[in-house]
Amino acid sequence: MSHSTRTLFVYCAAILLCVLFFAQGYLFIRQTGLEEDEVLSLASILKPVEATGWFGKLPIMIETYAGTVEALVYREIFRAVPPGPYSVRLPVLLLGTLTLFLFFLFFRMTLGDAAALIATALLAADPMYVITTVLNFGMNAVQHFLAAIVLPLFVLYHRRGDERLLKAAFFVCGLALWDKFTFVWLMAGLAVGVAAVFWTELRTHLTWRNLKTAIAWGALGAAPLVYFNIIAPGATLRAGTRVQAAAVERAAVMQHSLDGSALFGWLTRQDAGTPLREPSTALEQAGVALSRATGQMEHHGLLIACIASLLMWRNKAVRFCPIAFFAGWLAMLPFPMGAGGSHHVLQLWPLPQMMVAAAVVSIPRVTGAMAMALSAPLVIWCGLVTNEYYAQIVTRGNLPNWSDAIEPLRQKLAETPAAGILSVDWGIMGPLRVLGRGDLPLRFWSADQARTLAENPNFLFVRYVDRAGCKDEKFAALRGTGFKEEVVADIADRNGRPVYRVTRYQPQ
Repeated sequence: MSHSTRTLFVYCAAILLCVLFFAQGYLFIRQTGLEEDEVLSLASILKPVEATGWFGKLPIMIETYAGTVEALVYREIFRAVPPGPYSVRLPVLLLGTLTLFLFFLFFRMTLGDAAALIATALLAADPMYVITTVLNFGMNAVQHFLAAIVLPLFVLYHRRGDERLLKAAFFVCGLALWDKFTFVWLMAGLAVGVAAVFWTELRTHLTWRNLKTAIAWGALGAAPLVYFNIIAPGATLRAGTRVQAAAVERAAVMQHSLDGSALFGWLTRQDAGTPLREPSTALEQAGVALSRATGQMEHHGLLIACIASLLMWRNKAVRFCPIAFFAGWLAMLPFPMGAGGSHHVLQLWPLPQMMVAAAVVSIPRVTGAMAMALSAPLVIWCGLVTNEYYAQIVTRGNLPNWSDAIEPLRQKLAETPAAGILSVDWGIMGPLRVLGRGDLPLRFWSADQARTLAENPNFLFVRYVDRAGCKDEKFAALRGTGFKEEVVADIADRNGRPVYRVTRYQPQ
């Protein structure tokens, strides 16, 4: 096979993997309702508007650690397409598909053709990467996209020495920090990994000139974040001073993220007695049938493969990936909830996939074709776990935060006259803000307003039906007003479970 033919084959295979990734993600667009964290950034552009930092009338921060990069892009999207599940999720799925191809280019630059295809295939089939991209909770889609731009830029700068590439790389790093300051975790991990494994190559670039370039162009990319921390001194760093979960609990989250099981019981229903829904379309029937035929797999072998890859420790790429991964993970621990969710750990992707790919191709006397054949069962295994998430959502449905009942709730609220709609529970306001397109009279309120609001029968309150163990201060305040709750409607999901309760209050 000639070099040009081989290159064409590799690129065609990579494009096919991107298509398969897109197809998997597309299955999830309508299977779950919008979730609060998923649409968090949109609060700065949709009524009722909510933001933490402003530059004049321009929202620049939605939280002390998260900026409005996504929101400003979506503002333009919504001018062409109304807010809804497709207009929210399809753009990030397309972005994730482009990101996958950019990662492939980086893998090919650093690992070679065979390893690039293996790493890309593992990433394309990984349920954690697929689902966190299309559902975009934790704002991971843009973070991965910016990382996929930064990594090749640094490699190209090392090879060519063109200062413009270095400026571009640090500008994108700054932009990523504005998008979400937690990008510092990946930056810290990569810095430690490069220093530990590629010190000889790194040392030639450690000059005062490059340091000044890095600071200047990084600050330029993160200019809104810098401005916010000037007008609210150190607000971003102060947000990360509390440790809320034990390291052992966070290590368990990392483990479940690496074996693909972290979202079961968080995104999907796992409780016994859940009413099962029969699949209604050919795709749903195929997904459920495949799940049952393969034993309903909830774990894949990526973690095992990473551990086995340590046998190839002499390979520099194999050494770099776990060092960078664990350094990035340790950098999360001082932050509140850092590493406490799978979407945090996922910010260190694609280091695990790179590690496995580099290890397989470095096995003695194993050709590129043999390495891809050896990796194929793991890729299929990952794909089966992705399908299991799909099958469980189809049959069992979602937990309330992701419930498909959110659209029937919007319809009910739209046809019920009200002076104001108030969300008692977390996780309801954001999705209604998006699906309502600014037409619902959503209101902000606090617990000390509870009695005044309860006295007005024109205000509707929305909460979850099942409040077992809930300690929401607003609901507790409402219960203490001396008014009784009158149920206007219970809204069920497609499995027939009541999920949301619409109420008003009457004197007892």
